[in-house]
Amino acid sequence: MAHNNGENMTGKVLALLLAVILWVYVMNEQNPPVEQTLNVKLEVRNVAQNLVLAQSTDQVKIRYRGPRSIIAGLRQQDLEVYVDARGLEEGQHLLPVKTGIPGALEVIEVVPNTVEIRLEGQVTRILPVVPKFAGTTPPGIVIDKIEVVPAQVTITGSRSKVDMVAAVAVPVDMSGVNKNTVLEGLPHPYGNTGGAVEGVYVSPEKVQVHVSVLQGTITKTVDIKPSVIGELAPGAAITKVSTEPDKVEISGPAETVKKIDALYTAPVDVSGQAADVVREVKIQGQEGVTTTRGDTVKVSVQITAGPQPAPGRP
Repeated sequence: MAHNNGENMTGKVLALLLAVILWVYVMNEQNPPVEQTLNVKLEVRNVAQNLVLAQSTDQVKIRYRGPRSIIAGLRQQDLEVYVDARGLEEGQHLLPVKTGIPGALEVIEVVPNTVEIRLEGQVTRILPVVPKFAGTTPPGIVIDKIEVVPAQVTITGSRSKVDMVAAVAVPVDMSGVNKNTVLEGLPHPYGNTGGAVEGVYVSPEKVQVHVSVLQGTITKTVDIKPSVIGELAPGAAITKVSTEPDKVEISGPAETVKKIDALYTAPVDVSGQAADVVREVKIQGQEGVTTTRGDTVKVSVQITAGPQPAPGRP
């Protein structure tokens, strides 16, 4: 009986080995191991709160092997490639690249396998925000006043990055702006050469830009009204007063021009006159307002004489 038990055990072990070999064979045939290479973004972990990363390698290349079915479903975020900055102080550091991948995979190569990082102290500065204009206002519209709210922002980053910042500007697109308006924009730090400084955090992230505009020079057609003074000859009367031209186009600041409905001529003196009077006189304008055709007009005053004495009468 003991002999039979031994034979049974041996047979079971052989059957198990055979099954394992068969499984390995089938898996290798149906799901063979394959290799793949990816460029993966490098993380820098555990940087002290009072420090910021000033320099590092952006990506590393990782080559790994594993069953084809697993690699086929692998996402790039499933691969962890990082260096650990725990306990490090400000300065340059050469660190080994570490990996974290699913257990069924095997890392073959990481290039580079060490990277140099630089840690710097974190600093802040408070700077005013200036508008950076883009686009143009419609014709006749001029900018009167620009106010950024808040007027100042705080920038935070590594010492070397913050020192590069010469100004913080918010883009303001003036295209189509024809009335007082409030725009919202993202302030950006810029260096002395005008290029954006990356890696610097701006707080608050958004600001408002209050834009006040004025209409600039506009034109308008208005009437010309003649001014006549003086007493006519006894019995004479004015029957009609006219100007040539009777209208004129004026140009000037919108706020002034909008209030003008007519322009008056310089006075035409008809004292003692009993017949028609025609004079070339100036238009009385307003400061800052000009006419588009000369500054004089012809004023015609039609006058009728009074009744004449009957013959024989003194």
